[in-house]
Amino acid sequence: MPMPNRVFFYLLNPQSFMKNLKFSRLMNACYLWLIASFMFITQAQAQSIAGFTLVNAQTNTDLFALSDGQVINLASLSTTQLNIRANTSPATVGSVLFYENGALSRTENVAPYALKGDQAGNYYGYTPPVGALELQAIPYAGNNGSGIVGTALTINITFIDQVIVNPPAAPTNLDADVTAPGVVNLRWNDNATNETSFVVEFTDETFSTNPTWTVLGTTVADDTTFTDNTLGTTEYRKYRVSATNTAGSSAFSNIVEASSLPLPPTNLVASNITTSSFLLSWTEAPYGNDYLIEYSLDGPNGPFQFFDALYYGYTQFEYTGLQAGTTYYLRMRTNFDGVASVWSPVFEVTTLPDGQAVTSLVLVDADANQDIRPLVNNDTLNLFYLPNLSIRALTSPGTVGSVGFNYDGNASFQTENIAPYALAGDTNGDYNPWTPTLGSHVLIATPYTANNKGGVAGQAKTINFTVINEDTVQVQPPVDTVVTITGELKKWHKVTLSFNGPQTSETATPNPFADYRLNVTFTNGTRSYTVPGFYAADGNAANTSATTGKVWQVHFSPDEVGTWTYTASFRTGNDIAISNAPNAGTSAGYFDGVTRTFTVAASDKSGRDFRGKGRLEYVGEHYLRFRDNGEYFIKAGADAPENTFAYEDFDATPNQKGHRKSWSFHAGDFDLGDAQDYTWGTLQADGARNQGRELLGAVKYLADQGMNVFSFLTFSLDGDDDNVYPHLGITANAGSWNNVHHDRFDVSKLAQWEQVMAYGDKKGMYLHFKTQETENDQKMDGGLLGRERKLYYRELIARFGHHLALNWNLGEENDIWQELSDPQNTHVKAYAQYIHEVDPYNHNIVIHSYPNQQNQVYNPLLGGASTLTGASVQTGINNVHRDVKKWVNESATNGKKWIVCNDEQGGANIGVSVDAAYPDSQLPEPRNESDNRVNVRKKVLWGTLMAGGAGVEYYYGYQTGCDDLACQDHRTRATKWQDAKVALDFFNTYLQAHLTQMSSNDGLTADNRDYVFAQPGSVYVIYRPSGGATTLNLSGVTGTYQVQWYNPRSGGALQNGTIATLAGGNSTANIGNPPSQTTQDWVALITLDASARHTTQVFSLGGEPQVYPNPLHDYVNIVSPTVRDAGTGLAATQKVQIELRSLQGQLLKTLTVAPAQATPVRLNTQDLTKGVYLLKIVQGNKVSIHKLIKE
Repeated sequence: MPMPNRVFFYLLNPQSFMKNLKFSRLMNACYLWLIASFMFITQAQAQSIAGFTLVNAQTNTDLFALSDGQVINLASLSTTQLNIRANTSPATVGSVLFYENGALSRTENVAPYALKGDQAGNYYGYTPPVGALELQAIPYAGNNGSGIVGTALTINITFIDQVIVNPPAAPTNLDADVTAPGVVNLRWNDNATNETSFVVEFTDETFSTNPTWTVLGTTVADDTTFTDNTLGTTEYRKYRVSATNTAGSSAFSNIVEASSLPLPPTNLVASNITTSSFLLSWTEAPYGNDYLIEYSLDGPNGPFQFFDALYYGYTQFEYTGLQAGTTYYLRMRTNFDGVASVWSPVFEVTTLPDGQAVTSLVLVDADANQDIRPLVNNDTLNLFYLPNLSIRALTSPGTVGSVGFNYDGNASFQTENIAPYALAGDTNGDYNPWTPTLGSHVLIATPYTANNKGGVAGQAKTINFTVINEDTVQVQPPVDTVVTITGELKKWHKVTLSFNGPQTSETATPNPFADYRLNVTFTNGTRSYTVPGFYAADGNAANTSATTGKVWQVHFSPDEVGTWTYTASFRTGNDIAISNAPNAGTSAGYFDGVTRTFTVAASDKSGRDFRGKGRLEYVGEHYLRFRDNGEYFIKAGADAPENTFAYEDFDATPNQKGHRKSWSFHAGDFDLGDAQDYTWGTLQADGARNQGRELLGAVKYLADQGMNVFSFLTFSLDGDDDNVYPHLGITANAGSWNNVHHDRFDVSKLAQWEQVMAYGDKKGMYLHFKTQETENDQKMDGGLLGRERKLYYRELIARFGHHLALNWNLGEENDIWQELSDPQNTHVKAYAQYIHEVDPYNHNIVIHSYPNQQNQVYNPLLGGASTLTGASVQTGINNVHRDVKKWVNESATNGKKWIVCNDEQGGANIGVSVDAAYPDSQLPEPRNESDNRVNVRKKVLWGTLMAGGAGVEYYYGYQTGCDDLACQDHRTRATKWQDAKVALDFFNTYLQAHLTQMSSNDGLTADNRDYVFAQPGSVYVIYRPSGGATTLNLSGVTGTYQVQWYNPRSGGALQNGTIATLAGGNSTANIGNPPSQTTQDWVALITLDASARHTTQVFSLGGEPQVYPNPLHDYVNIVSPTVRDAGTGLAATQKVQIELRSLQGQLLKTLTVAPAQATPVRLNTQDLTKGVYLLKIVQGNKVSIHKLIKE
């Protein structure tokens, strides 16, 4: 037996060894040593680390065993003095080495083996640092890590230090005081020491035993009061309050009930006025028991005395037995449950006089032939703010024999025989101008029964008034302080002109929003735009929150390079801002008439930035088109939340119903280098300002997903949200129309809105302005186009109309036609017409309807009946394709193609739901709807685009967990953005050249479940929602058609299916199956063979020009063939001209090469934006045209 084998034999069989002691002593000793060594090695290799134990080093007691992946909260332990023991098997080993995060930290030779050491079992304490720890212990047979290595143990644990918070104690003694109509003040006792906020809830179901409670708002810690401004006309409301912190909420406080103060009746009107009676009418108060009416004969300030008392329910009453020719000053109030409302505004009614009388004198704008206002005794006329004037006399009856005017004692000043009876005369209502001298005047107008003051004189009207001109001499400031120009002086960039005018404020008289008007006319060659301006306080209000100042501004986005000339028109007059007459009012002085020039360079922007593409324009097609690059625009993005601008960083934005947003989920999306110029507030060390970062991050997130639109309400008062409005509040945290100025605006808030929109231009985001919602569409002017609405529209256009891509939506779920019994939608037509007249850029104007009211809203607006250019369609998910297709076709049939988009999809509860993978823990509300990604992709996204629609916006529902009001994280729909980008990529890459020639033609296939979008004879797109094969009707067309497939779930390059080509003329051409996953949705792109599309037939080629790659990225190669004359067959000798043009024919690049050059010519295309271009190859009179796709 060989020696090694013998050794191991005897090691394993020691008895055989002893029986064969025929070796020498030395050999025997060797065998004994080997046996001992083997036994030692075997024992050493059996040593291991069995586990770790966390030890309380203060008491030397075990806390618990440690396991891999464990998280240990130091705050939850009974001590901060800890140690960790390695448990060995056997209990005693030679030594243990500890490694922390890969580094040797301790060697222990004696048990217990402690990470931080011990003294005979008295553990040394330490506090582990917060964070991750990789702990490894290795046993050794000998001291200090010598000898044989045993089996090590490694675990990963994490230490945290989070204070354990208990829910707070409940508040008590909740009480409620009604302090004003619709206003309730709440107060309570704070019994907690650890609350972070209080949550106030309410219910209007005051008689229900199981009412639904709604969060009204929150307060900060230790704040024990809350004001509810939302009570409105609710008769009774109950409240409860709870305290909350990170551990949860307390129990609720006691419940209190408040009843609103009654409101007075409104809209007092007198009619059927005679010498002794009138019919008094009013709008009923929301609730009450009875009305009290008082009157005064001594003026609007009383004293008043009892006139009548009527039961609640009356809305009119006739009063008789009154004095002739007497003015009655009336006021009304409502009584309810023993509480009286405030008095209504005093209402004045004058009975007719006995015989003829002049009942009033009215100040007239003689330029516009319009009434300004009635004159009152001791009136003051300031000529600085008034146009050319006249005064007309109103008579009873309406026509009398004549009216004689006595002016300052001149009894023969003017006699008028025919109405209107004008102080300075008129020609059939065209008033002669009259300017009174400064000082005090007396005017007496007397009616007569016959011409030329003949017959019997009636009751005269006498008015005393004073004429002033406070700004007669206006000093023109030095030239260099008149106007400042800011912004990049480049094509399509915002250029802002800031003019120094009169020092005023948001609340001043004259009203800077109504009684001044700034228009600036910009001219360059044949182009001319008259752009409305606005009051801008100090000109930097976004950062300063200024409410006063002397700066008026105008924003302009020039559409041509070169020299622009501008002329400012700054005029004043009562409500001049809503007049479109150029010479209305009078000059306001200051910079009125100032003319200057500035020079604009070419744009240097590219990519998504709209400033490299130009303004989106309506061009009579179903798609808007960028002015410069000629691309048609298809949108996809967010319709929600509708209260996007209910943002805590916008000035004076309240938190009604708890809907105000921080947008904190998108704080990490803020790009300092990209967006710092768009922040506002206080400048920070990083170069950006402190406000706006989160919302700017939200815009960037959508852009980064490939989306190109977001929408927002600009007026949500008395709607679903109540927090978004441009108007100036009368009270803090105004949440209703009654609490804001109807004709004044918040300068700083609007300047901050502008920052977000300007960033939207940079990121390629279309701005969808939703100007009102169905709940508040009668707040301005009762739903009519009046003073309030005109001021609102003008302010929006002046501040935001310069943006390059936007639409004005006249109303969400607009049903004003129904509310005001207006089946022809004349009010909506008036809205659109006014916007069209004021907006210098003619942006897209659309309107939104209820799903079941589309016909009533849209039909009266089609064609030339309105200036509307689009429809914002709301409909059920299953009806999207049908309804979008309907309005695409209806608009075309009526002579004006509309931009039709699906901007809200139902049912209302779900819309586009939250992604299945989005964590429930991050949702603001419970998730009640499952992920509907597939339905949205198939029926909404592709359903819209394949109907000829111009895009989609996704609505977030109200039961999705992150809904149309509460959502602050667009990542909740991440998969929907992925699908939308895939669709946009397809349409922009493959269909740009054909879009306006294509239409929905679902009947071309044999399958009625798919969608077909086609330009017959050229290109066909078939969306197959369940994959598989179908047949395409190619009858009536000729040529060979290439079949390729596009994956709408993941995008990518076109792929080949089972059939490569189809022949024209076949009514049942089988397109074959898609490349894979044949039961999933696929898109078939079927195009006329490339050679048939590329080449004209005016010449013959020795071979088709080679153009590759196509699609292309950074360059394209061109190989020109030998071109032969079609008549002689001889090779041409002219050089070849290569031109790259836009789809609109604009020459972008040119090259000249030798004929029949075999070496490819490379044309650099790095600077081109993604889209479709034409490559034109010219030799003599021979032309070859190729369509190129830049990806």
